[in-house]
Amino acid sequence: MRKSCLVLIFATVIFLVSGSGCSKRTDPELAREIRQNVQAWLSKVRIPDSENGAIIVMKGAKSLTELPEQLTTDDFDPGKKSDAIILREYLAKNEDALQTIDKGLSFEKFAYTTDFEKGASATIPEFKPLFRARVVFLLKGDLALSEGRTADALVEYLSVVRLGTSLSHNELMITWNTSCAISDAALMRIGKSCNTSQLREEDLALVIDRLRDLYGKRGQLVQPTDAEHYAFWIIPLAKAAAGETNFKSDYRSDHKSMREFQKYYERIYSEKLHKSLQELGDDKPDIEFHVKGLHSKALFPALMKTTVLKALWHGTVTVAGVHMFRVKNGKLPVDLSELKSIVPQDLRVDPFSGKHLVYRIDGDDFYLYSIGSDMLDDAGRGSPPVYGQKHAYELEALKDIVFHKP
Repeated sequence: MRKSCLVLIFATVIFLVSGSGCSKRTDPELAREIRQNVQAWLSKVRIPDSENGAIIVMKGAKSLTELPEQLTTDDFDPGKKSDAIILREYLAKNEDALQTIDKGLSFEKFAYTTDFEKGASATIPEFKPLFRARVVFLLKGDLALSEGRTADALVEYLSVVRLGTSLSHNELMITWNTSCAISDAALMRIGKSCNTSQLREEDLALVIDRLRDLYGKRGQLVQPTDAEHYAFWIIPLAKAAAGETNFKSDYRSDHKSMREFQKYYERIYSEKLHKSLQELGDDKPDIEFHVKGLHSKALFPALMKTTVLKALWHGTVTVAGVHMFRVKNGKLPVDLSELKSIVPQDLRVDPFSGKHLVYRIDGDDFYLYSIGSDMLDDAGRGSPPVYGQKHAYELEALKDIVFHKP
């Protein structure tokens, strides 16, 4: 059903872009040109099976058995003996599957969709097994934390972030949004541990080093727009221009409009929301307004999810950096520039403002926050700490995204 809807949506886009112009029956020369461009793109995104960690991750995730109902309720507590027994039994039963997922996550390259040449019929990954893997790793971390094995808990939480990062490389918008949903709970657990567990210097170093490494391995948001550009627009247009479908239009005009819109996407998906919102009002491509409206429905949620997750990522690394500075020096840093040897500059930036995250000492404690999606500094006092929220999407409604407060 989801694939059928996607096909219908993008067929409608092509129709709207082309207007009523249906003067050409075929354009073999344009079809050849488009297909050459598609092949060049496919050669960049294809990964040999032997190098594709996604294949192994999916194999392990699909091998996980259904979670017992007790493990999925809000009342589940790994610190409770009866609950811990149920969880340990599940983990023992699924040990091989978890090891397979870990093996897949050790790879450097991931492609969950491997048949983009099919255009709109390209395979969408099965998300249910991946979300189950997310839950299992989080529960495994929670169990370790309840038993005082903080370092082991952090490793499990970081595995979830790695799983989300692997999905961000897949060339589809729906997988990009899923990668954000998978990573958020793990980042919030890591941040909460930094604030409440009095982590040792080596634990804080693990968090900072691993998150910094994974941050550099994330896919870029422009990748899924490339995939949807080729799979849902360009490949169907090539088929139509070659006379392989019944659709007729002014193919060259359509192709020009599609390229203009892709350039527009590339500029907006800069992952800098504070600039992108302003740029959205300027220099839009000459395409019908309702077509732009259709894409803005995908544009804004993806851009917002990305920016919220980015703020959460930056804040979690930076709050760990502040705690590490205090452990090493016996005092808080005067400002975030004192963390330059611990946290890289780009991870101390608030993606909603383009400036440093707001940091302020308050007695022997501190505030650390992002100004949030309203892009106004509310002093961090009117919003609850983010690490008490269940999901990252709840952070969009907060005035400030607070990572630590007295």
